[in-house]
Amino acid sequence: MKKNLLNAFSILSLNLGARTIAPLCAVFIIAAVGASFAAPLQQDISHGALKEESVQIKNPHDFGDKTSCGRCHTPAPPKLSFDPVTTCVKCHTGNLNSHPISRHPIGKAPRINIPSAFPLSKDGLMVCYTCHDPHGKSGHKRMLRVEYGKLCAACHAGY
Repeated sequence: MKKNLLNAFSILSLNLGARTIAPLCAVFIIAAVGASFAAPLQQDISHGALKEESVQIKNPHDFGDKTSCGRCHTPAPPKLSFDPVTTCVKCHTGNLNSHPISRHPIGKAPRINIPSAFPLSKDGLMVCYTCHDPHGKSGHKRMLRVEYGKLCAACHAGY
């Protein structure tokens, strides 16, 4: 590969001149170095691309090969591939009224102030991940952001 790059650089330098070749060399070198470090992503996304201070996030569902980051996220940049409710119901089908705390309106704007620990959608709506942490970092049952018995009171204290 290195010989091929050197040959490409020498051909470009003959055709383009010294002023044009420097930026092109930088692009080729960055591409070559990046390709040499490329590795397939695994379900455990604790690979070296994450920042040192970030949390190592494991697959919360632990379904082996049946699910992966790509079920909810697009490859790059990492973001949800669909709106939050659609993303969740791809796997969590059924009537939302069968949900243990089924009385909360999903896809509606809250009528009270919601603590920042409970994120709303970009449109300010209650969505599944308002109460549930899809990456399971909290360690609580049902991937809730707080303990089950404290969930409602986190927003509705005093009501």
